[in-house]
Amino acid sequence: MVTNPIFSEIFYFIVVISVLVSVHEFGHFLAARLCKMRTDIFSIGFGTRLFGFNKRAGFTIRENPPNKIHFSIEEGSGVGGSAKHLTDERTITLIEQACASVVAKNNNEIIQCTHATVGNFPEKITVTVVLEKCVQQATLEELAGGIETSFTAALRAEGITLQTIETTYGYEGAGICDYRLSLLPIGGYVKIAGMIDESMDTQFLSAKPQPWEFRAHPTWQKIIVICAGVAMNVILALGLYTWLAYSHGEETYLTRTVGSVSPNSYAEKIGFHAGDEIEAVNGSVVKSWNDFFKKMLVESLQKDVNIRLRRTNSDTVVTIPYGVITPQSDSLAQNIGVYPSGMLPVIVDVNAGTPAETSGIQAKDSIINVNGIPMSSDVQLISVIHEHAGKQITLGVKRADGMHAIGITPDADGHIGVHLSSYYTGPSETIHYNIQQAFVAGAVLVSMDFSQMGDMLWKLVRGKTSIKQNLAGPIAIAKMAGKTSEEGIGYLLTLMAMLSVSLAGLNILPIPALDGGHLVFIVIEGAIRREVPQKVKIAVQQIGFFALLALMLFIVYNDLTR
Repeated sequence: MVTNPIFSEIFYFIVVISVLVSVHEFGHFLAARLCKMRTDIFSIGFGTRLFGFNKRAGFTIRENPPNKIHFSIEEGSGVGGSAKHLTDERTITLIEQACASVVAKNNNEIIQCTHATVGNFPEKITVTVVLEKCVQQATLEELAGGIETSFTAALRAEGITLQTIETTYGYEGAGICDYRLSLLPIGGYVKIAGMIDESMDTQFLSAKPQPWEFRAHPTWQKIIVICAGVAMNVILALGLYTWLAYSHGEETYLTRTVGSVSPNSYAEKIGFHAGDEIEAVNGSVVKSWNDFFKKMLVESLQKDVNIRLRRTNSDTVVTIPYGVITPQSDSLAQNIGVYPSGMLPVIVDVNAGTPAETSGIQAKDSIINVNGIPMSSDVQLISVIHEHAGKQITLGVKRADGMHAIGITPDADGHIGVHLSSYYTGPSETIHYNIQQAFVAGAVLVSMDFSQMGDMLWKLVRGKTSIKQNLAGPIAIAKMAGKTSEEGIGYLLTLMAMLSVSLAGLNILPIPALDGGHLVFIVIEGAIRREVPQKVKIAVQQIGFFALLALMLFIVYNDLTR
């Protein structure tokens, strides 16, 4: 178990991101292979290769061993004299199974350069030069590195120079996939032959499309390959939610009493009061708080929602018009602003250098009251603190060792510097599902996550919510991963499922450098029945890549300042 908080956050961040990226890229990889496209690289992370594996070289650190050497054989010592080419420039390619040779004749003397795949790659692959009185060998790595050996010395004594012009590393275009971990752990990619992607490789454009290349395949196959990553993330989220529902069940809050109503919320506007008991939704009797929410969701998809409330020995009805409620899981209560009795706000984290830290507030503190006013949700607590910006308040804090009264003064913006959540303390029971029920529950959660994400993005576009408060970067995700891991594997897997849905949703957006951007080009090309000019694709890809990089830097800065 990782105990240091910082190491814990880093460790679980790497675990979560590695799983999400691996699953996403495996979708692209599997679809490409099924469509008979070559995959050259499967990378977790971007940038410099740290280590990896392929079927030819095995496990290697940093770059792969040499694959091709472009060379010429020259006559002359190469020291203070002119060299005479005895052969045209040739290329030795190690990926070829058969022996390769180039031969030049010089005054009836045969100069031969050969290589053969003998033994284990790459130690036994050699270049042999056969002269009238000299047979010498050297490994290709020695030649590529320009290492002085008996081989080069013998060649020089015979007046022969093997001039290395260019060395190529790796296996691109060879049908050999290199599985690697790269330096920057902010994503990953699969390099598919014949596709302009994150690697920015454009060498293939000078040649005719080959049958194994992405660009040579029909539109429907391209769409499958591009969308496969998103599909795998959705499948992962569905699988995690299903397993959690099957193994852990669903906790049901056995209360029908309203604990708090958010100030200025829709619930307050239509007449909800703290202490109201919810009796029925559109005539259907409510049995628990979970039952109330489910009935609200189902009914709101079709019509107005009429809620019958019991208040001080009399009944009253409040109505939520059709279209007001959006099916969002964690934010449904916040959507209308009503919370059950038995909820308590709890401190998740305390920011350094803030009023909360100075006053002694600690993570896992439960806030029972503020200035004697009972608190029933994190939203209520936030509202009360904002109302007392710059004024001292007294928090009633519950800890394992008992109750504490802590004085604190919110800053001028009404913040004390904490991350909040709420937990339920009232009566409850756990409902267990069979596998079919668990699958349905998982599908509902996935759809709710997508709905919540879509609603948030729409609000961002319209300027109805803050980018600063709603975009989480690697630092924020690392903190969430560390905190949820402390709560248990179920919480960590729930976070992973939510992030998997987010990754799927963001990737399918029509933004250059994302899957959705590639999909736009594929659809356009399918419609006009010809390729978009490659220069346009490259330019758009580069603009999108640098725009995403700028956004990532902003999000990291946002994490640091938040």
